[in-house]
Amino acid sequence: MAKLTGTNPDQVPTNADLGTMAYQDKDNLQVGDVEAKGTINFTDKVGVDRLHISGGSGGAIINNNDNSGIKFQYAGTQLALIKSSGNVGIGDADPDSHYGGEYRLVVRDNQDAMSRMGLTNSNSASGAGVEYRWISGTGNSNMAHSLFDNNGTPFARLSMGSAVINYDIYIGGAQAFLIRGSNKEVVVPSGLLELDGNDIGGTQVTIADDAVASITPPRKGGFMAIILNGTSNYPSQSHQAFLRYDVGSSLAVTEAIGGGSIDTTTSDVSGTTGTDGNTTVAVQTGVIKIENRSGSSGTYQVTFL
Repeated sequence: MAKLTGTNPDQVPTNADLGTMAYQDKDNLQVGDVEAKGTINFTDKVGVDRLHISGGSGGAIINNNDNSGIKFQYAGTQLALIKSSGNVGIGDADPDSHYGGEYRLVVRDNQDAMSRMGLTNSNSASGAGVEYRWISGTGNSNMAHSLFDNNGTPFARLSMGSAVINYDIYIGGAQAFLIRGSNKEVVVPSGLLELDGNDIGGTQVTIADDAVASITPPRKGGFMAIILNGTSNYPSQSHQAFLRYDVGSSLAVTEAIGGGSIDTTTSDVSGTTGTDGNTTVAVQTGVIKIENRSGSSGTYQVTFL
């Protein structure tokens, strides 16, 4: 195997033709197309093998023998790094430095103090995939893990802002489930919560005085708790009750525990049907109606068990 070596350490041949070999200063060596069969070795001045490139094993092999990692640079700026551990950093100076080197891939974008890693199965920026995002600024931090559908709509997200962690589940782009870190609250914004096959529902509805609201219960029959202005500083204790209901073929509603100003009926209500000053709970096929005649607009909290 011919080696491109000169007559002194500061000179190398200008071409690989051993018959017409000429020399020039090594820093100005210009080479055209090079075909190598075997291994190309790059060594330092003391002859230590620092990097060799070969075409063995059916593909190109790049090996850095001093274990310092393989760097990809442009205009003196490191763009990517492959460490001897196998960890890869893109825009990150040392992927081994994060959490004991457990991250195989670290992607960093320092623009606007943001780091972001995204995986997608689409050429479009709004395609389905996974996004990890970390934002840091003065007095604020925000971390998010998101999953997106094919339209770029999130369907799951874990976020942290000001050290408070929230977890959201989306259906059709609308929030369907939330665990709120500020007060350890589990929120189902709409729909039902099912526990081992048992549907549990609830709602909050504001009803003007002498008006009616209709609520669809989670099942044809069960138990219902109701209170007027239960979240205010002055909940209406007399307008609260625990009821048994049936909105199936045999309409029925019975007060089990009541506050005195709750009436029940199996007839329809219009807003002024029940006793003035009271709340009337009426059952109709598939729905429960609440008539507010308390004397002012009020918000009812309703829970189905």
